[in-house]
Order: sequence, then C-alpha cells, then structure tokens
Amino acid sequence: MLGILLTILKIIGIILLVILGLFVLAILMALFVPVRYKAKGHYYDKEDMLFKASVSYLLHIVHVSVIYDKEFKVNLRLFGVKLKPGKKKQETEIKAVEDKNFAGNDEPARDDKTSSVNNAAAKSDGLTGDGLSGQTVDRLNEQTLGGSNEKTAEDMHENNDRKNTHKKESFKNKIAAFADKANGIKDNSSYYIDLINRESTQNAFELCKRRIGLMLKSFLPNKGRINITLGLEDYGTTGKIYGIYCSMMAYVGKVIKMEPYFGEEQIIQCDFNVKGRIRGINVAYNLLAIVFNKDCRKLINLFRKKDK
Repeated sequence: MLGILLTILKIIGIILLVILGLFVLAILMALFVPVRYKAKGHYYDKEDMLFKASVSYLLHIVHVSVIYDKEFKVNLRLFGVKLKPGKKKQETEIKAVEDKNFAGNDEPARDDKTSSVNNAAAKSDGLTGDGLSGQTVDRLNEQTLGGSNEKTAEDMHENNDRKNTHKKESFKNKIAAFADKANGIKDNSSYYIDLINRESTQNAFELCKRRIGLMLKSFLPNKGRINITLGLEDYGTTGKIYGIYCSMMAYVGKVIKMEPYFGEEQIIQCDFNVKGRIRGINVAYNLLAIVFNKDCRKLINLFRKKDK
C-alpha cells in the first residue's frame, strides 16, 4: 500500500516538474528568442506605392506576410502550412444574407395579392362595417377623430412641457457638476505643480525618457535604410518636422535619412528596405528599471496618496 502511494506521488511530482519546465522554457523563449521582421517598398504618389512586410518567430514556425499593391493581401503560415482564417465564416454570412433577401422578396408579393383580394371584396359588397353605407361610416369617423385629435394635442402639449422641464434641470445639473470639477482642479493644481517641481520627480521623468528611448531604439531596424523627402506647402511646418528629426538623430540617424524640400510644389516621397528584430529581454529590462527605480516608485505613491 505504501509503495503504491509513493508511486502515485512520484508520478505527480514528475508531471509538476514537466509543467514547471515548460513554463520556464516559454518564459526564456519569450525573453531571448527575437521576433524578426523585414519590410520594403516605396511611396511616390497615390498611384505609385508598394509595401511588403513579413514577421516571423521561432525559425519561421510562425510567419505572417502583408503585401499592398493596389490591394491588401495577408498570408499566415504555421509550420509552413498556409492558413486562411475566416473564409468559412465569410461564406456562411454570404449565404445567410442571400437567404434573407430571398425570403424578403417573397413576402411582399403575398401581401400585395392578399390586399388586392380584400379590396375587390369590399367594392363588390358596397357596404362597410355591419351593413352601414360608406358615407355614414365616414361621418362617424370624422366625429371620432375630431375628439381624439383634441385630446392628442393636449397630451402632446403636456409631454413637451415635461421634456422642456427635464432638459432645463439636466442642463443645470451639468453646469453644477462642471463647476465642482473646476473647483477641484483648482484646489489640486498647487499640489501637482509642487510635485512636478520636485527634484525626485524630475529625476523620474529623465529616467523614463532615457529608458523608453532605449526601448524604442531596440525596435528600430539594424539593417537597411529609410529615405524620406518631405516638402510641404507651409515652409514653417517643413522646418519644424525637420527640426524634430534632427533632435532624434542620435536614435534614428543610422536608419532614417530625411531631406527637406523648400520648393513651390508639395513633395512627400519615401523608399525603404529594412530588417530588424525585437527581443523581449530589452523590453523587460527597461520596464523593470523604471518600476524598481526609487524616484519612480516615490512618484507613483504620491499620486496614489493624493487620489485617495
């Protein structure tokens, strides 16, 4: 009996170790196995544009490609087998729409036929209701409708008054809520201004800026080139965009090359052919550096304390 119990415990332990090993392996793969991508194409005008891109993971076990050449085409391959998700669902939806349209076209025909038969029967009888003539019925209907119209007009007037009153009350409540919110912002503004001006807050902002910049830099292609020629109608806007590019030259200068154009015509042109990879370890490292930094944690705690 004890031997059977030990065997069962041994099997459970092996299963738990296998599950733990698979979990650790999945984490290591997510951190160290990169997602590879490549893209190429050009844009000269709306009629002359081409885009091709592909993303692969784990030795092309998962492979996704996107092509735009006057229309989009998306291909998904798993272990080299091409998949077409959504095709069966699309065919089912098309068939359902066709069945609905067929049923809709059939019903009005039956209704028209029925109404024509009823009209013919009424004309042949020459009577309406319980044997009354058409003129007598018309006079009774006019008297009935006259009284109901007056009552309906009174009801509509009362409903309009109630709606107007409700709108006025709702508008007053919105104004009061906005005033309360504005007062709250005014009261908290001095607290947040003092918080932003603190040395620890400035250090936290600088750290976040540096770490996020490094993380975005790791996303950029490590091979290839992106050439951009930009010239807008407003020379000032062109200069501002080029200034932003120059300020980011340290991060993107090896891959992106931009040339401003200050001419009479507006020009937006681009051609590219790049390759790159994204590693999970780079993202995790920079995010953890932000989370465990003492200035960042202090800033988060101060925000939480104020919100409470």
